[in-house]
Amino acid sequence: MRIRTFLAAGAILLASSSLLADTPGGRAETRMVYDPASTHLILYGGATPTDSGTKTSYDLSDTWDWVGDHWVERATAHNAGARSGHAMVYDSNRSRIVVFGGRRMDLEKNLPTVLNDTWIFQNGDWSQLNTPNAPSARSVPGAAYDPIRDRIVLFGGNVLSTDGKNTISAIHDTWEFDGTTWTKRGAADSPAVTKPIVTYDEANHQIIMVGLDESSSGKTGSAMYTYDPATGNWNSIKPDGLPPCVNESQMAFSGERNAVLLTGGVCGDSDTLDSTFTWDGSKWSKIDLGTTAPERTFGGTMAYDPNHQMMILFGGTIAFGGTKIGTLALHNSVWGTVPDAYSPTPRSMPLVFSYPGSNVIYVYSGRDESNTYDEFWTYSNGQWAQVATDNTNRPSACDSPLGAYDSDKKVYEIVCQAGNVWSFNGTTWTNSKDSKDKPTVARLRSLTYDASLKKLVLYGGYDDTDFIDQTWLWDGTNWTRVKKNPPYLRAQPVLWYDATLKKTIVYGGIGRKDRDSRVERFADMWSFDGTGWTDMKVDTSTTPGMRYSTTYSIDPRTGHLLLFGGLLYSKNTSGSTTVETQKYVNDLWDWNGSKWTKLTETNAPDDRENSGLTYDASTDRMMLFGGYGGRYFGDVWLLDTAKTTWQPLFLVNSGSRRRTGPLPQVPAPSGLVRFGQQ
Repeated sequence: MRIRTFLAAGAILLASSSLLADTPGGRAETRMVYDPASTHLILYGGATPTDSGTKTSYDLSDTWDWVGDHWVERATAHNAGARSGHAMVYDSNRSRIVVFGGRRMDLEKNLPTVLNDTWIFQNGDWSQLNTPNAPSARSVPGAAYDPIRDRIVLFGGNVLSTDGKNTISAIHDTWEFDGTTWTKRGAADSPAVTKPIVTYDEANHQIIMVGLDESSSGKTGSAMYTYDPATGNWNSIKPDGLPPCVNESQMAFSGERNAVLLTGGVCGDSDTLDSTFTWDGSKWSKIDLGTTAPERTFGGTMAYDPNHQMMILFGGTIAFGGTKIGTLALHNSVWGTVPDAYSPTPRSMPLVFSYPGSNVIYVYSGRDESNTYDEFWTYSNGQWAQVATDNTNRPSACDSPLGAYDSDKKVYEIVCQAGNVWSFNGTTWTNSKDSKDKPTVARLRSLTYDASLKKLVLYGGYDDTDFIDQTWLWDGTNWTRVKKNPPYLRAQPVLWYDATLKKTIVYGGIGRKDRDSRVERFADMWSFDGTGWTDMKVDTSTTPGMRYSTTYSIDPRTGHLLLFGGLLYSKNTSGSTTVETQKYVNDLWDWNGSKWTKLTETNAPDDRENSGLTYDASTDRMMLFGGYGGRYFGDVWLLDTAKTTWQPLFLVNSGSRRRTGPLPQVPAPSGLVRFGQQ
């Protein structure tokens, strides 16, 4: 398979430099339409893949603009609420986008609900329409707008049973919306089509529908219908070339081809590559994509960008893989990826650091469910730039990188998973020669520079078989292991040099007290003097609690440690019932050398783990980038520590979401490790 990479012709630049490009995180059952008012594609909502940290899929409430060659997140004052599998169409008569229904997970009850509310997006904001009548609650209905009749036509979808079992079943009714109210049309339960996909064929001035034929073998055969507006019924047609698999395909009208275009979908006999078809009003024809056919995707969203004469496909699930991340465009029978050249893609575990005396922040590496990134970005004065460097003169293929600033040698040092060390003096990188002794290959470690010892301190980690408790010191030339009285085996603790105590401190993490113990989360603190560790025997109720995957950094202006978010564990017992949960959080803590203080935040970022945090000299603020909290983030937040106020450079979500769920039972076999109770 070969996917071409190209930039959209006539790329549009943002009018305001204060808005930064980003990319929506991977999601399925999102929806997207073209908005002539803004000349952009507008994308809303969707559902994340099931998060292995909380065993929950999160429905989203974010709004995105596709501006021709990149995405920009809209800072809307209101939103239509978290949802996925909704209907979304553009009403050209009223110059507004209409959203109906969908699905939303009740995070408190861990149960899905279906919706039947109607919302509009107009003049850059969302508002709800209180209609006199409405279709019953449902998800994944098909819908299209007929501009000649000035009606939205909606068909079918899935409903949930009311017996407490939440059994999914299909509904087969037709409704029209005139801009004010919904009216039921046609036969009561016809046609017998599930997972309908409905589109207005502009060339033939007709609404068409494809979906799964419930009367076919296995109920997965393809069916096609045209809409009769006079009767409100659907007429079955059996055209030549009907795509054999339309299960959760994507369909939209292409102005470039003056025809309806369909791609994707998954069935039992599907191959791994997508097929793309066009409808000319009488028959379907398969497009010869050459070698550019993308991976087969279902449950994504597709819309036509008339300004650039490209069909844009985003999101969904790869038929034989995970959730799709990235944007595809079809032009001249060629599918190509559209790279985000404006900012780092959303990611977890980025290495974010600043070099003293410079207004530049560096971002290296990071990962999502499909990729480990081997790239450098710089951030300064609100602007991103990718660093084009020769891989031989900077860290490359440095998995799970950790970093710390050596204030004596005036270099920033990066330690890779294999124990090799790179040093940066503000201008150039130097790769240190391999030490005779070297740390065990492991990830999820923690690193700091100890100014008293004048050495890097590396502690803990996970070696793909178990947690480790090793402590290593780097003097600029060699690694030396210190074995005396190590803390419990653990991964992803907070590790920092405390200028008041003049010692390295470790707090929290996840691991075991010994090789035979169960996995647990820690809230303890230990100090290191260069020869061994000492349990500080703190009252754990005064710490930020049992957590790991936390974001932290020293504020160079105060010398205090700032700690943000992570995965927080709790255990609650009522009678004979004990409930253990872990959830993503967004709380902020300060350590001043003697005690922890929970700070009261204003406008905090979404709950998340594994972000990057460092000091931004250009704004005299702490800067937070990326992370993961049910979805991958690529956003930037600035923290005014004097006021404990966060400022987003663009709003990620105008409503908070509780990130919580039942405790997972086993580590997830993915690029991002999650540890559960064992």
